[in-house]
Amino acid sequence: MARTSCPRRWGSELSPKLRLLATLLGLLAGGGPALAADLGSQHVTFLLPETPAVFMRDAATGTFSGRGVDMLRRLARHAGMAEPQFEQTVTARALLDASTRPGTCAVGMGRSPEREAQFLWAGPISRAELVLLARADEKRLFDSLDDARNLSIGAIRNSVAAVRLRAQNLQVEEVSDDATNLRKLQAQRIDLWAANAFVAREEMRNAVPPLPKVVLSFGLIETFIACHPQMDPGLFAAIRQAVAMLTREGVFSTVKP
Repeated sequence: MARTSCPRRWGSELSPKLRLLATLLGLLAGGGPALAADLGSQHVTFLLPETPAVFMRDAATGTFSGRGVDMLRRLARHAGMAEPQFEQTVTARALLDASTRPGTCAVGMGRSPEREAQFLWAGPISRAELVLLARADEKRLFDSLDDARNLSIGAIRNSVAAVRLRAQNLQVEEVSDDATNLRKLQAQRIDLWAANAFVAREEMRNAVPPLPKVVLSFGLIETFIACHPQMDPGLFAAIRQAVAMLTREGVFSTVKP
């Protein structure tokens, strides 16, 4: 008896790995517009520590401006996202909110082993030196962090600078922002100010002389966009791809030293 020929069900003959590959190819071939539409309806709130010329908020109008804000708007367009929202905050609060509030990303955060699993990381978006600054009339010489022992050092709360100095058993006084550190240093309420060199330079741009001086560089810091750990995978992938694209285009050179 002749065997009846039946149409072969191709999908049923594939191994699990090949079926997954076929599914992915189908998404790439036909799912692009739907994915873009989904991203276009998703809002991200960027949490911004105030930094002169980079992240600024007009108290009267609530309008955000600065080189970093322009960069984030451009990033959102590249990612195909909705217009981003912004909130002004301080570093410690930005880290707390980005770890607990869905749809948020803290911008300009230092990455460390302790924080690694708490966020999804995109970047780096900037690189700078970590420095100690002293008053203009400071006469002591600083060849290493050991020379700062027994001196009071101002740093931003939960910052990479504060963590590194505490690891060296140095005396750190943590505050919410660098404007406060600058005032405390000039008023002789602290001996030294530990900061991202780029941020410190911007903070001092409109300060009253005599301005503090850099007395020691104690390492480099890279800053990142730290997003909520359960952010939609497609949305976060689009953010990372946009960061990579803007890095290649040199956009981040406008916000880093």
